[in-house]
Amino acid sequence: MKTENDRYKHITTNSRIYDVMAHPAFGDWGRLIFPWDGTSRYSSSMTMKSVPELHLWHTNRNVQSMVDGVNRMIDDRNAGFRVFYDIYTDKEKAADPSKKLTGLFFFRGEPGKPFAVICPGGGFYYVGSLHEGFPLAMELNKSGFNAFVLKYRVGQGETVASRDLIAAVNYIQAHAAELEVAKENYSLWGGSAGARMCSNVTYGEGGIRRPQELLSPAASIIAYTYYAGNPAFTRDDPAAYFIVGTEDWIVPWRDVKERAEEMEAAGIPVECHILKHTQHGFGVGAGTPAEGWMDQAVSFWRKKMK
Repeated sequence: MKTENDRYKHITTNSRIYDVMAHPAFGDWGRLIFPWDGTSRYSSSMTMKSVPELHLWHTNRNVQSMVDGVNRMIDDRNAGFRVFYDIYTDKEKAADPSKKLTGLFFFRGEPGKPFAVICPGGGFYYVGSLHEGFPLAMELNKSGFNAFVLKYRVGQGETVASRDLIAAVNYIQAHAAELEVAKENYSLWGGSAGARMCSNVTYGEGGIRRPQELLSPAASIIAYTYYAGNPAFTRDDPAAYFIVGTEDWIVPWRDVKERAEEMEAAGIPVECHILKHTQHGFGVGAGTPAEGWMDQAVSFWRKKMK
């Protein structure tokens, strides 16, 4: 809870973007909170009220929920918690400077509980953490789960981004004791491009090699995306939860349904939800027909835990 003695102050919807990036609670990673890596998308006069329009392929964008996500991280910093974690070593970042634009935002749940890694979308051109990452993490925290929001590399294709996800899960599992999370029974959550990443690393698509690079989550939560490839699904592949809207102008809902049916036919546990009057990129879905979808997805995840 915020008090007058807190070192780091909350932001508001009127806070300037550049001031949030430079907020003393965030050190040198404040800029990674925002969707675009380059500075040309931002002007000195832009405030948090301008942020929704920066999420080009998303809908149902709410500036107050974005502000709330940032303030949650400020609260955690005031409580003495570390919020941001590098997924690559200094040596790896020196060899490939693009890896400096990656990392994990940690939204703590109950110690010892399983974790989720959330991959926001953005067409592999930006990372919509403020809309499709932090709000989802806070929802998962309500169920006690630990949640990490991944800032991955953009502009280099989905294979590079997907390998950032692999590195993130490997990092979390290697540091599970320090982070106070369970190593097993984790889940992957993604929207659009982020969901492609989850699918890639779970089922061996998008340039990810099967089986050596595959991850084994208890469940992969795939929001408004599908993959047009033809992977060799097996009944040992992880469970998948699909959700998409009939008014999605990017992802045809019938293709999602067909993909879910293919996986189910291979013996994979699948749940697929097609929502009427619902568009692409709805995030937590508040105020839309998708409202409450995360509770359903969490229930699906719980049932797949071992």
